[in-house]
Amino acid sequence: MKNQSEDDDGVSSSSSTSSSSSSSSSSSFSSSSSSSSAATFAVANVASGSSSTATACISGSSAAQVCEKKDGKRNATHTLPHWVGNSFNECGKRTRRPPPRFTESGLDSKEESILRQAIENSKIETHLCDTVEIADVPTFRPSPAEFADPIQFIESVRGAGEHFGIVKIIPPQGWSPPPEALDLSSTLPFKTRLQSLQFFKQGTGFADGKNYSFAEYEAMAHAFAERWKRERYEKQGKEGPRLEDLERDYWRIIETAEEVVDVEYGNDLDTLTYGSGFPRAKDLMMPSGGDGSEEKFATETIGKDKEGRGRVFGTPEYYERCGWNMNNLPLWPGSVLRYIRAPLKGVNVPWLYLGMQFATFCWHNEDNFMYSINYLHKGAPKQWYSIPGSKADLMEKVMKGFLREVFDNNPDLLHHMTNQFHPVLFHRAGVPVFKAHQRPGEFIVTFPKSFHAGFNYGFNVAEAVNFSPPHWLPAGREAIERYRKFARESVVSHDRLVLTLAHNLCPEWSIPSLRALLNDLTLIVKEEEYVRNELSRQGLRVDVVPTDKLLPNNLKEMDDISLDYDEKRACLSCKHVCFLSAVACECSEYKVACLREVALLCDCKMEERYLMAWHSISALWGMVRRVDNYLKARQEEVGKKEKEAEDEAGVTTTSDGESSNGAP
Repeated sequence: MKNQSEDDDGVSSSSSTSSSSSSSSSSSFSSSSSSSSAATFAVANVASGSSSTATACISGSSAAQVCEKKDGKRNATHTLPHWVGNSFNECGKRTRRPPPRFTESGLDSKEESILRQAIENSKIETHLCDTVEIADVPTFRPSPAEFADPIQFIESVRGAGEHFGIVKIIPPQGWSPPPEALDLSSTLPFKTRLQSLQFFKQGTGFADGKNYSFAEYEAMAHAFAERWKRERYEKQGKEGPRLEDLERDYWRIIETAEEVVDVEYGNDLDTLTYGSGFPRAKDLMMPSGGDGSEEKFATETIGKDKEGRGRVFGTPEYYERCGWNMNNLPLWPGSVLRYIRAPLKGVNVPWLYLGMQFATFCWHNEDNFMYSINYLHKGAPKQWYSIPGSKADLMEKVMKGFLREVFDNNPDLLHHMTNQFHPVLFHRAGVPVFKAHQRPGEFIVTFPKSFHAGFNYGFNVAEAVNFSPPHWLPAGREAIERYRKFARESVVSHDRLVLTLAHNLCPEWSIPSLRALLNDLTLIVKEEEYVRNELSRQGLRVDVVPTDKLLPNNLKEMDDISLDYDEKRACLSCKHVCFLSAVACECSEYKVACLREVALLCDCKMEERYLMAWHSISALWGMVRRVDNYLKARQEEVGKKEKEAEDEAGVTTTSDGESSNGAP
């Protein structure tokens, strides 16, 4: 979940802009102004020869694939997409394409108009340097027993998280991951992003900064902070700076845009390349599957030591295997991402962040509206601001009010993550906004759809990753609908994820989680059935490519082959992964459309188009019944336990596990 994004918390947010200016030689501040062998998805192993049903001629090297249908009236030849006819195993492994990076297209021509708007905005943006009117987010201190299962604990504070957008979690006393896990003496260089604070309100993007080793970046960051302290405080006879002083300095630079302050951010560093701040247990690496090892991995090995003993808080094995280790949380029982075996950087593979004073993560929410978790390993605190997901639409309206011209040219500007506005602006506009300080050894958890932003108070090292419990599914579907509107690619197919979860029903799931899965799956199947029937009535041919002649979807897990396969069947219009079905036409060897966008596929008649379906409607309804039966069995099981508890304790419990004393 997408790379080189400007966010710090999470991880999976989409890429931001390409470089808009040349990189400075160092972070600075001044008072002057500045200005194929591609993998394919295929009709596999179709026998050649005539038949009353559709057949395909397979050739590993042929680009034009055809499918002939004999109906007694005509003998039509249909050109299939060129990737349909190749055997996947014959194709070379393709490097995964990162999600699209956004550019600054359309901004330069509106500079004068944007400037006029900025001047207009500035008339009401006075006295915004302080954030005293912004409330703090709650801090939770779980006991060792509560801390044992991160998914369960985070679900237990879900009410607060959804109200505030983020929460802070401080581990139990004795928590101390081994400091040697991350080798900060490494000389491997990494790229930085050059951030000019005075341009943050314009949303004009970030340029490439210098390359540094860990030690070089740390030295540069400390030098910047010392220079700021000396020139802005000591020479003027001031004490400090305290955190509130630096926060005031930060927002003054952004709001007034009267001086140039450039910083460099080492964000979105791949932990598979640069290392994780947590120790990795080699036997917990993602298995390739095929031998049943994933079951042992998911339910037995994780969270236990090498001999299978239970978790012992504070031992070396504990930090390798506990769920609060960023490398393990996405795969923890109860996380919907646990069946993704392919490494998705920033989603199920953590990103590392090296920050310096004022290095910024701009307002954004997570890709697919997932949860994210950020752990600060060492260094100066981070400043966080949050807006709850329930107010995300209101927040966007306020943001658009301050950047009308920019949003007119770039409707998906908030996906760029290059805009920073003072939280008090949102607060005064009626948008609830909150803040938090994160210090070393503390976690920040962001909740679905919540907007968050912030900056660093000095050199620090943090790590973040995505995860999501099953109750996230409705938010994930909402995100997909938004992406289809903007023709934006998703980091993972939501339909694939839902069907994979339905195939791998998990005993750790609660009754509400199973209901969320059943509801989401039912929505998918109902739409699929309805639209297929409608298109068939309009003349779409549904028997050209039989379901059993397509390479089947792997519902056991999402590996590299599965995700590469999905990239090949993205709708040409909305970029939605056509996981259940796609529509193609005789006129093209390349294009497919999702069922919603058939009208945009081409100018041909509907009779010349045909359906490729990976799952029959009857099979899909069979999956719905399977989940429904599993849910009913769990409800019955829970009901028996509740009745026993009621008889023994004299209290009434609901089927969701909530209790009451029966008082009127």
